[in-house]
Amino acid sequence: MANFIKQFILLFSVQLMIVENGWIVEDISGRRYLVNFSGSPFSRKYAHRLRALNLKQIYYKNERSRKTSTASRTAGVRATVVARKPGLDTTCPPKDIFPLDSGIPCFMDRTATPMFVYFTFDDAVTSWNIGFYRHLFGSNRLNPNGCPIRATFFNSNGNTQYNLVNELYRGKHEIASHSISHRGPPTWWSQTATMDDWIREIVGQRTNIHRQTAALDGRGVPVAEIRGMRTPFLAIGGDVQFDMLERNHFVYDSSMVKHDRKPSWPFTLHDPSAAKGPICRSKHCPTRPHRVWEAVMNVYYLNQSGLVTPCSMIDGCRPRGGRRGALEFLRTNFRRHYDDPDKVPFGINMHAAWFAFDGYLSAMNDFIDELLKLEDVYVVPIYKLIEWIREPKKLSELNSSKFGC
Repeated sequence: MANFIKQFILLFSVQLMIVENGWIVEDISGRRYLVNFSGSPFSRKYAHRLRALNLKQIYYKNERSRKTSTASRTAGVRATVVARKPGLDTTCPPKDIFPLDSGIPCFMDRTATPMFVYFTFDDAVTSWNIGFYRHLFGSNRLNPNGCPIRATFFNSNGNTQYNLVNELYRGKHEIASHSISHRGPPTWWSQTATMDDWIREIVGQRTNIHRQTAALDGRGVPVAEIRGMRTPFLAIGGDVQFDMLERNHFVYDSSMVKHDRKPSWPFTLHDPSAAKGPICRSKHCPTRPHRVWEAVMNVYYLNQSGLVTPCSMIDGCRPRGGRRGALEFLRTNFRRHYDDPDKVPFGINMHAAWFAFDGYLSAMNDFIDELLKLEDVYVVPIYKLIEWIREPKKLSELNSSKFGC
């Protein structure tokens, strides 16, 4: 009976989203239903979607016969289907609630979803690495809507030349905080740093970026536009770190690494327990809800001579074979995201020192050329990606907009 019901639903409806224990489906008249085949409740991470769809949880309860014979038992199935309210046309959650592994925002069709790629670079901006950035992000490299591609720079104070930070900002790149001192050891950040320490380092660098750049042209990088942070050494500082971000109006952190072949979209920390384990493996993960986004760093894999090596950042992997090996490494990891059913954004998180290896800069240059030949790829800073998740627009709408300009 259960299989018959499943087949009926598949024949007479369009599957919209596979959820934990069932499907959200749409019938030929456009009505949507939530169907649960397991008999168990849906977990909290889907609660916002049920509210947004105005649906009740539906259970198919297996009722096994009470026969004592050894004959095979038959299972009866009861089902109740609750339809959407007529005229309810939104399937989107509140714009600042997006649980981990929710799939494509707003149940958007995969073919209508842009493929986002974002570059992040850590540490100082100097006369040595600015040449790489000018080369890779030239004004002639455009997204499908004609706007130039941009990156995110997590800036720390040591050795930074702030006239070059200003240049990046004027070029519409995103500037974010990566601490003043970048001090070690990593355990200082995860175990020792107090609220005052976090404020001094992260908020302090945000203020420092503004003051140093404003001293050059009277404007500088506005404090309000420094919205994100990454911890030195990717050392998570528990609730203290995220309390600091909330209180000082940061939008996102990008320090958690997902060590899993299934990549994830950025998510909100309203339920941090969902990230414990698959993403935050530290003893110092946040435990309380925080109104902060996490631009998760999906791990990369390098396959050489049958040995698969994971790395948290691009420069943690050293492909052999110069340009050709590095290009294949980038392509393979990109395809894991691009071919994923959820079309997960591909983050290229790195230090510019990777370009010092023979052929690696050429490989990245060629890789960007390949990306821009794909009609659905947008290369944007992290904050622009989060803006899109908050208010998703179909690829066709994005192509005729000034998104990212």
